[in-house]
Amino acid sequence: MDEDSYSIDGGDGFNDTCANHQEFKKGDCAGVWCSVASVVICIIASLAIFGNILNIFVLTSGKFLSKPHVYFLTSLAFSDLIIGVINLFAIYPSIEHDWPFSQLLCKLTNYVREVVLEVSILMMLCLNIERYIVISYPIRHRIWLSRKRCKMIIVVCWVLTLAGKIVLFFDDVFITEYNDDVYVCVTKYERNQKMAFFSVLVVEIPVLVILTLSSVKLMVTLHLANQRRSTMLAHRSTKQRKTSTSFKLKGDMKSYKMLIVIATITFVTLIPSLSLRIIYILKGCETVRDRFSWALEFSFFWLASFGSFANVFVFSYMDKNFFKCLKKLCTRCNSSADDQSVPVRPRRTSRELGGEIPEEAVHCSKNNITIR
Repeated sequence: MDEDSYSIDGGDGFNDTCANHQEFKKGDCAGVWCSVASVVICIIASLAIFGNILNIFVLTSGKFLSKPHVYFLTSLAFSDLIIGVINLFAIYPSIEHDWPFSQLLCKLTNYVREVVLEVSILMMLCLNIERYIVISYPIRHRIWLSRKRCKMIIVVCWVLTLAGKIVLFFDDVFITEYNDDVYVCVTKYERNQKMAFFSVLVVEIPVLVILTLSSVKLMVTLHLANQRRSTMLAHRSTKQRKTSTSFKLKGDMKSYKMLIVIATITFVTLIPSLSLRIIYILKGCETVRDRFSWALEFSFFWLASFGSFANVFVFSYMDKNFFKCLKKLCTRCNSSADDQSVPVRPRRTSRELGGEIPEEAVHCSKNNITIR
């Protein structure tokens, strides 16, 4: 390999004909493409971190935590935040085309990315099931899905995913190496096709299929519930509509629609990356590496990270309460910054003022006069 090409040795048996699959030369990368790739990575990472920090702050406020499904949304935002932090490690490689960190950190970043992406899908599945239970069983859902049970479900999802992905640290099962097409460390699934197919066919595809079916079922149930609500309110007065229980379901309908939009974003962002992984598992080393394949793999891989910051825009646009809390939080931060910049004058008593009250110390509010 020449001086301008970079690769990380994945262990024994790595230096075979597949090694040429990951070689990348600086001369093969156009300057414009490399610059665009670096900018895209910086934007995705920064928006994911900033947006999901706002998500967590707003969702953990007292007003939102009264609803059990918000715990799933908070866990989803936390996993998206971790994705944004992990993506920061791709900024330097996208500029220098080299992995400057250790092999252990290479495996660790790949492991964390695989875990949080899997947890994001599981959280979406839990949200769909929870919303379906709320619609279909409006009375029993408070017993079946209490806040304590929701927390237990989240802990179980995280623990099982962390334990299931620990196999990525063993080189005799999977090899983790730096991929200069996407500027991060990835798992070489084509090195162990049996385990790769087991991971895809037994874990990822079934979860996505269940997520698809639950989303479709949720949309159908939502449509029928909306029709029933419209029929019930058709012959009622305005006062009766506002006091009826069906009128209160209007806000829940918006949250269901918001969930469907989030699930759609999850499908659009993850399906291309999963399809590309299956193609690479099937083709293995026969995959031709040209500029088009580089651009395709880069686009599909980082499209999977796009959903990590898209949720904050969905929340702020479709949920008025979320937008109000977000606006209130930003206003509070601005007011606190202004208070720190303005010096506070110590109050003086009337004795210090010689019994006189200066004109600027009098504050008039309607019919009441107060002294500052």
